[in-house]
Amino acid sequence: MASREKNPLDRAQGGATAAGPAAGASGLLNGMEILEALTQGVAIFDADFRLVHHNARFIDLFDFPPDFVRIGMSLEDIMIFNRERGVKDHNNPTTTLEGLAARVARRAGPFRVELELPDGHVLALRHAPLHDGGFVNTYTRITSRSLAEEHSRQALALLQDVLANMADGVRVFDKDLKLIAFNERAFDMMDMPKELQRVGISYQSLTEFNRMRGDYDSDDSADNISMEDRVARARSGTGRSSLQTLPDGRVIQKRRNAMPGGGFVSTYSDITGLKRTEEALAEKARALEAALDELKRSNTELEQFAYVASHDLQEPLRMVGSYCQLLSRRYRDKLGEDGQEFIGYAVDGAERMQKLINDLLMYSRVGTRGKTPAPVPLEKIMEAVEQNLKIAIQESGGRVTHDPLPVIMGDDVQMVQLLQNLIGNALKFRGEAPPEVHVSADAAPGDPRRWRISVRDNGIGIEPAYFDRIFQIFQRLHERGKYPGTGIGLAVCKKIVERHGGVISVASTPGAGSTFSFTLTKEGSANEF
Repeated sequence: MASREKNPLDRAQGGATAAGPAAGASGLLNGMEILEALTQGVAIFDADFRLVHHNARFIDLFDFPPDFVRIGMSLEDIMIFNRERGVKDHNNPTTTLEGLAARVARRAGPFRVELELPDGHVLALRHAPLHDGGFVNTYTRITSRSLAEEHSRQALALLQDVLANMADGVRVFDKDLKLIAFNERAFDMMDMPKELQRVGISYQSLTEFNRMRGDYDSDDSADNISMEDRVARARSGTGRSSLQTLPDGRVIQKRRNAMPGGGFVSTYSDITGLKRTEEALAEKARALEAALDELKRSNTELEQFAYVASHDLQEPLRMVGSYCQLLSRRYRDKLGEDGQEFIGYAVDGAERMQKLINDLLMYSRVGTRGKTPAPVPLEKIMEAVEQNLKIAIQESGGRVTHDPLPVIMGDDVQMVQLLQNLIGNALKFRGEAPPEVHVSADAAPGDPRRWRISVRDNGIGIEPAYFDRIFQIFQRLHERGKYPGTGIGLAVCKKIVERHGGVISVASTPGAGSTFSFTLTKEGSANEF
């Protein structure tokens, strides 16, 4: 410490000069007189945080006891004394005085805090570092008025910082419709000149500029709104929201909200991108609506075509089949073995074509001939299905069982069709053992509004590679002679389930059976299709 200068006042006065020690002493005396004449308290500390000088006002402001303050004492001693008698940070009581000391130790640079004394007085502490590592603290007692003014200045500075960093434009008018706060964004967004950007300008002046330029909101026009009307509307204090399209094509949304004491706040948002997106979405919606209308028309025409085609095709097919059978019976001896075989092919082809037409017609009507959703007890559906498949169950030597089944919202006719197709397939695609088919129900995973219905069998199973393919129309995995059918049954099941707002899937192991699962809406839940 011997190498450090002990008194910053020496540095302030230039220290001992060529004029001799007397001149330096005179300068020090003058500096001390200046400190004692100040109305602020002053305390000067060296780089080791030890007090090297203070004035009497420093002691008076803190009301330190006699002989407590002494040259060379540490800042820590002063801090501990103040903490123990209740001195605290006025603006943030949770801040410790040791925290302020740590801030000084970090050489954080100048700062200002307010200290609240036990008697309620507030001292403004201003900390200023010195170039050699020491620092000067000045203490000013703040009266209630000056404190309020200081807080107002701080609040205004904070407001200006907030306004300056906002993406939206903001203008604040008092009860006399004078501009009291704003950000440049508000004027830039509205493309208004710099000379209008000043506190104190009237709302009327800004409105007059807009009127002269021909600016009107979405609900205004040159015919129904005057400058006086605008001012009167603003003075009424009612909230308002409007859109304004600027000459460059930008769209500005303007909102006005009244303040409790009079006046209002206006905000300005550039929603050009949003409006363009809305317009693009509206155009897409119109195109989608037109496409849906076209799809409905096409589906109606397709249904009509399917009906006409099935009706017109089935009659010739029946005729072909009938005459082929007549030929077989009447000319059996004359046709020979080859002729009988060829006629058999023709009859079989006509029957398969008729079955295919009927199945195709059934598939086309799933979405157009269905019934309005209603509560459907699946127990009753199972009774109907088992009755319809009674002969197939007996011939296969199989068994169909089920757990208690719930009531769902749906189309009872299509529910019979759905379960009959799945159970019928289980009976048809069986292995060596008699078929065992079981139907169960549980809650659909992740969807409390739906049931999951499962149809499990012990049949031949399906390779995973074909899980998606089997639900496509006319897809067969086996030769026609081995397993009968047109390959449309599972496609119909998928279409029925999707019409009911659900999904269908399969899990299977070749040789060990399959489980088809689908979801249906619970009774009481909305299900419109």
